[in-house]
Amino acid sequence: MAIQGAVQGEGRAPRMSHMASANEGAADIIAMVSGAVQRGKREDDGANLTNNEGIPFPDPAHSKTVGGIPVASDVFLFQKQQHFNRSKQLERMVRPCGSGAFGYFECTKDVTSLTKANFLSSVGEKTPMFIRFSTVTPGREFPDEARNPRGFAIKLYTTEGNYDIVGLNFPIFFCRDPIQGPDVIRSQYRNPKNFLFDYDGVFDLLACTPEDNHAGLMFFSDHGTPKGWRFNHGYGCHTFKWVNAEGRFVYIKYHFIAKHDQK
Repeated sequence: MAIQGAVQGEGRAPRMSHMASANEGAADIIAMVSGAVQRGKREDDGANLTNNEGIPFPDPAHSKTVGGIPVASDVFLFQKQQHFNRSKQLERMVRPCGSGAFGYFECTKDVTSLTKANFLSSVGEKTPMFIRFSTVTPGREFPDEARNPRGFAIKLYTTEGNYDIVGLNFPIFFCRDPIQGPDVIRSQYRNPKNFLFDYDGVFDLLACTPEDNHAGLMFFSDHGTPKGWRFNHGYGCHTFKWVNAEGRFVYIKYHFIAKHDQK
């Protein structure tokens, strides 16, 4: 009976479907935020807590005990502790710390001569989107104003599928050859001996690869310490290929100009 109750979940009153649901992905959330899908009431499907073999926990909040003392035969207790002891939360190698917001992209000019993309098909067309701003190498323990390039990622939820754009607040990058990419990132990492930023690594990179110096100058200018997310211009890292209805194509780069200027 206890196992059956755990599988079915405890009975709960209906609640308003909202962004906090663990069963909703980003597309579901933005559909509700943008008004494309109306929020409604639904039954809350309680979580099914299982062990590594998929067996439901008889009671995920209490150990098996004899006289209040946990017993060694409680495999659920041991497996849960083993999982916890051996787990480690790792940050992403780049852009581990950032913040973002939902909003919409509005097409303000007719570009149908260049592309047949639906979200750019007519003036006034609004497309729900999510944007995340971030530093590149500092982790969660560093402030947002640390000297570093600022990156951003945009996800447009178009009627033809998700459209992703990634960029920097620098119009140029440190390198062109992808084999140098890890060198650029590691040059801005902390010294493993003392866990402090080691600018010797940055200057070694700039000295050994002269093509990096344009971005290096921007790194040590005010571009490296912008006033905030609102005061950043953005430049897409990739070149995109637009194709119009006649099959003709052009190569384009995305430039996002801050309404409040760059500071």
